[in-house]
Amino acid sequence: MTSFPASHGFGPRKRGYQMDLTNVQPVENKPAWISMKSPLEKEIANEYEALKVTERKEDTQDYNEPELHNSNDPTVDLYADTYATQAATESDSELEDALFSQLDEFDDTAYREQRLEMLKKEFARVEAAKEKGHMQFLTVENEREVMDFTLSSKKVVIHFYHPDFIRCKIIDSHLEKIAKVHWETKFIRIEAANAPFLVVKLGLKVLPAVLCYVNSQLVDKIIGFADLGNKDDFETSLLEFRLLKSSAIDRLKEESSSNKSIYHDELQNNQSDDSDFFE
Repeated sequence: MTSFPASHGFGPRKRGYQMDLTNVQPVENKPAWISMKSPLEKEIANEYEALKVTERKEDTQDYNEPELHNSNDPTVDLYADTYATQAATESDSELEDALFSQLDEFDDTAYREQRLEMLKKEFARVEAAKEKGHMQFLTVENEREVMDFTLSSKKVVIHFYHPDFIRCKIIDSHLEKIAKVHWETKFIRIEAANAPFLVVKLGLKVLPAVLCYVNSQLVDKIIGFADLGNKDDFETSLLEFRLLKSSAIDRLKEESSSNKSIYHDELQNNQSDDSDFFE
């Protein structure tokens, strides 16, 4: 057997022969045999990932929000929505009195009492949701916040945007409207440049990108405007209906303001067929 000088490090047992050159290469350029893991290594890696998920869930316990279930009662849901959208302009006591007085019209005492109890619980859920940042379109600055919200909130809609892309601004204007009336869902946005890990992990190459999570699971991706008619002046209700199909919101709600984007007028004569590519 040929012997190699120890100082040269060329022997088959020497690290320099097999590892040094490949270690400096990007992972995707390494030979397949270097990327292969033994069953034990795979088991250790899986346990490590599970531990990280557990630790993250423990870290976000303080962020956990109350269950915001749909009451499945149209009357109660309507009053709760009214309470959520008007409480900012009317005193809570005046609004509650107005809503409760409408229930007094029912002759069935048992029915009225049942609905009053449901209303009180629904109002409490609305207040809890608002305290947790619902009914706002929040801008977050880092990926950790995005992951925390995704783990701690039952329903989350995330917009990955670029500040200079006009279509991202259009999506922002629609999501801001939707967020104000859908108190059951958290709406957030993050600049794509501030989320490099998530952009790569989620394979985002075109902006705007809207991702919907329910119970920490990705349920829908809306990339560009291809699924929104591929035009800039689509109505808010179109995006709202898409979110409903994904279960990212509970139900459609009436809007008092115009359904058109705030950019509708200036974009009527500036239609574009392409979304913006993010690199």
